[in-house]
Amino acid sequence: MNDSLTKLLDLARGALPELTDCYFFLIGRHGSGKSSLIANFSPEVKELQSRSTFGYEYTDFVHDNKYLIHIYEFNDTAYNNLLFDLIKENIDKSCIIFTFDINHPTTISTDVTNIIAPLYTSLNQFFENTTRQKDLEKYYSTICSKDPINHSQSTMKINTYVPTVFVGTFDESLEDLSDPKFDGYMNYLREAAIPYGASITLSKSKIALELFIYLSLREQISEFYWDKVCERTNYFIPPAWDSIEKVEAVEKEVIEEAEKEIHESDEIKVQDYNSFLSELAKNGHIFSTTSRKKFMSPEKLSSAGQDDYLKQFM
Repeated sequence: MNDSLTKLLDLARGALPELTDCYFFLIGRHGSGKSSLIANFSPEVKELQSRSTFGYEYTDFVHDNKYLIHIYEFNDTAYNNLLFDLIKENIDKSCIIFTFDINHPTTISTDVTNIIAPLYTSLNQFFENTTRQKDLEKYYSTICSKDPINHSQSTMKINTYVPTVFVGTFDESLEDLSDPKFDGYMNYLREAAIPYGASITLSKSKIALELFIYLSLREQISEFYWDKVCERTNYFIPPAWDSIEKVEAVEKEVIEEAEKEIHESDEIKVQDYNSFLSELAKNGHIFSTTSRKKFMSPEKLSSAGQDDYLKQFM
């Protein structure tokens, strides 16, 4: 190659910012919202087409002129040695993201059994009794502060070795739900995430991409995110933070709202029925009890002669 051209290319490379690689392993059944999540990252990413390869789809893009994001999409994990090898190869700069359809919350437990459990069984066989188990616990305990806290020990029962996120996707039919009812749907996802110490967000959340970057690089999460905990618009639950007690507190609110709605509905029905009766009375369709005539049986009429008695039937 011409020496001057080589120098020009070297200068061009030197002018480019040094990018940090981040690896997102995006996993979920077909139709669970993987494409919607990627499209939400930015307008530029929305125009990108995932490149299909053997066994998975791949997308990459530059974010904020600092990060080179690599996204690997998989529909399943069972006997998926390719996925397992890719995670092992890039484990220090990666996070695992599972997508779930919140419109069908009963499928979440099925996905946990068929998709999530096989992956972590494989990871456990390889990383058990290594420093990676302690490394993740330490990261989770200091994710919001330099001072270690103990919440991860009481909530995370299954060590995932890699930061893990559960992402909920849903269509417009859930947009108009009240907050307690929406939280009721999210409780299905929260209960599934607790044993894995998984963080939670929504595919439409504007903070999702930054959250994945933080987790991939094992960085502390900004205090800004802690203001978003369980917020409807930018829903966020930190890793290893949630607990069954917190979920049960939300369920109590859901039940209380349901009981309130039933009580209000009964009151409205009574009011509507009373209004209906009043309207009938105004239109003369209901006799007043005081204006009803007494109808006496023939036997109780005056004991006149037989002829008079028979006349009453004529």
